[in-house]
Amino acid sequence: DLLSGLFLALLLEGLKPAEALEKATSSIFEAISRAAQRGSDELMPQADTRSLVQPMSPVAMRTIAVASAR
Repeated sequence: DLLSGLFLALLLEGLKPAEALEKATSSIFEAISRAAQRGSDELMPQADTRSLVQPMSPVAMRTIAVASAR
């Protein structure tokens, strides 16, 4: 799974979980957008490497709930 792989790689690079999730989500959003522009129904990570590494479409996360400790 591309999202989980990107997320793990970003965590291993030292990003905080929230930052890693934002960047991974931005990368996936951009890859899907590029696939749609090509009229493709499949992602092409090899063609979109730059977008996956340095996404230009920022995604901002916000907390909607926090789990309570039991």
